[in-house]
Amino acid sequence: MNQYSTSGMSLDRLKRIDSFIQEKYLNIIDLLEL
Repeated sequence: MNQYSTSGMSLDRLKRIDSFIQEKYLNIIDLLEL
């Protein structure tokens, strides 16, 4: 049971990091287009 809960937490953390990186990436693209 512990392995499943930790893997779930890491997956949630990865999703948050992924969305955070996407936001930064889009912001950088906007700056480059300007």
